[in-house]
Amino acid sequence: YERQKVIQRQREIDRHAAAERKAGAKTIINQMKEREKVRLREKELKTQEGIQLLEQAIAREKQLEAEKQKRQKAGQALLAEIVAANQEQMREKARRRQVRCIVDCDLD
Repeated sequence: YERQKVIQRQREIDRHAAAERKAGAKTIINQMKEREKVRLREKELKTQEGIQLLEQAIAREKQLEAEKQKRQKAGQALLAEIVAANQEQMREKARRRQVRCIVDCDLD
């Protein structure tokens, strides 16, 4: 009878130890799963940040290109104005020469 009690007590201790090991293993597994979730969330956030930075860089490039084209158009418009003003000056000089020539010819 004593021997059965000792064996039964040892079995209870073994069951209790096995249950504790099982609970400990579940805790470790749950912690590992949680760490993996956190790692995946961080990776996703980094990916989203990378995408956002890339989109911002693309937007900056587009803005710089638009500004460059705007400056080019402004430069072309200014050049066209200068050319038109020069042509007008040349026409004005030609008219003056004609007027002088006519006046000089009339004086002769």
